[in-house]
Order: sequence, then C-alpha cells, then structure tokens
Amino acid sequence: MPKYQVHGARRSNGDEVEYVVELPSREAVELDASNRGLLVSSIEQLPEVAQATPEYNNIKWAMSALYAAGVISGLAAIASFVQAWEASTSTDPSPLSHVVVNAAIGRGVGMLIAAILLASFGVLLGAVRDIARNSWN
Repeated sequence: MPKYQVHGARRSNGDEVEYVVELPSREAVELDASNRGLLVSSIEQLPEVAQATPEYNNIKWAMSALYAAGVISGLAAIASFVQAWEASTSTDPSPLSHVVVNAAIGRGVGMLIAAILLASFGVLLGAVRDIARNSWN
C-alpha cells in the first residue's frame, strides 16, 4: 500500500498539519483528511523502499566460528588445568613433575585468554553487524 505525506491546516483554527498515512489511493487520503477536519494544501506520494535490510551472512558465519573457537579454547583451558591438578596430586617422585604442572598451568592460562579474546571478537562482530543493519535505511 502506498504512503502519502499530507500537508494542510485544521478547519477550526488554521493550525498547520503535516502527517504520513498509508492508504490505497489518493482519493482515500483526501477523504481521510476531510474526516480529520483538515483543509489539504498538498498530497505527495512517498517513494516505496523496496530494499530489505541485508542479513550480512558472512558476518554471521564469522561470529559463529569465533564463538565455537572460544568454546573450544575454553575446553582446552579446562583440560590443561585438570592435567596440572592431576600432575600436582600425583605420587610420582619424578623431578620433572613440577615442570609438567607449570607447563599445564601456563597452557591453561593461555587458552583461557584466547577463549576470552575469541568470544569478545565474536560479540564485537555481532555489534558491528547490528550497527550496519540499523544504519542501512
């Protein structure tokens, strides 16, 4: 249904009025203005916007990939911390057990940082996508 912009004035006091209405024809717009008690000075048909807002599917896939990478990194961090805990509670008298514990903790912290960064980039991409969609029109 087409949109029309109506310019006019109130019959009762002469106040200027401007509004947009969506009706099937120009005659229906004139009848609507008359029913509202307006004297019409002009009616303009507004152009129809045929373009839909883009979905940015590539950004959606990138967001999903970053979220998945963040989850995998988080699981790897948990696995590293479990390995460190098992190595520290082990009864193995090996002189290198503290090296295994330190390496596992370091790997776990690195993976945890990677998980946080990847998930943050995923959220940032989502925000950029929303900004792009909202500024399309």
